Amino acid sequence: MSSKSTGAVVAVVGGLVAVVAGLWVTGVIGNKGGGATSSPVVAVAQTAPTGPVIAKINGKEVRASEFDAFVAQLPAQLQQMPKDKLYPLIVDEMVATKLISAEAEKANLAKDPEVQQKVANAQTSIMQNVWLQRTIKAQTTDAMLKAKYDDFVKANPPQDEVHARHILVKTEAEAKDLIKQLDQGAQFERLAKEKSTEPGANESGGDLGYFTKDKMVPEFGEAAFKLEKDKYTKTPVHTSFGYHVVQVLDKRKQQLPTFEAVKPDLEAAVGEDVVRKVVTDLRNGAKVEKFNLDGTPMAAAATPAAPAVAAPAPAAK
Repeated sequence: MSSKSTGAVVAVVGGLVAVVAGLWVTGVIGNKGGGATSSPVVAVAQTAPTGPVIAKINGKEVRASEFDAFVAQLPAQLQQMPKDKLYPLIVDEMVATKLISAEAEKANLAKDPEVQQKVANAQTSIMQNVWLQRTIKAQTTDAMLKAKYDDFVKANPPQDEVHARHILVKTEAEAKDLIKQLDQGAQFERLAKEKSTEPGANESGGDLGYFTKDKMVPEFGEAAFKLEKDKYTKTPVHTSFGYHVVQVLDKRKQQLPTFEAVKPDLEAAVGEDVVRKVVTDLRNGAKVEKFNLDGTPMAAAATPAAPAVAAPAPAAK
């Protein structure tokens, strides 16, 4: 990893870890042993930390299980980082939070009204999230996921795709000369590697992979989709990039992602449907009275239409 990317990782991890650290310090998540005691508002079951000692702070041990609990609260993307990259950042943050926690204890902040209110708010938020997650899991079925996938397939009929490669040059005369060489039997890929001004063409041979017509500038897309398989343009294609000679290698219908490939997206979409229904049912089963800031009754407003759930994106080649 370069120093630049390492710096970016440090910045991102640092910001997200700080949020987790706030909960970890208060004992809302796995801060077991050697740190802040449980808040009087949030009762945390204390479990002795296990695993090797990874740090000592004024003689108090921090063990590997505490590191695992800390990492478990980070976003999934960060959890997938190599542990050797993540570990020193997390350990440093854990040490800092332990030290801050100790000072907060000395100040007897556990009994401070502001602290108690914030911990109570955190507890409420966590309880809501856990309840919703469990409700979504309980109510989500394979049939719902498959129905959502079928809706996606119907809304996204496969488009035509071509697999093409090209040679890009600065002038029309150069492009015409390349076409002449191709007519005389020259290999398209070799010419692309030798003559194309496109970055990377010397390795890719101008290969663009599969694409739909709308993914290219209009002039290029029109020319590519008019060609038959294994044919190349007999006149240069002029775009804002220069002059192209285009060859089509294959034609096919766009391949939509499989059910398994988009299952996480489908689960998220069905989860949103479940939450909307649950909230609607709760509202319908409750007597809700709303008032203005001055205490006067609020006029009833029409219930807004539920937003549409975005379809999972087609899988990229």
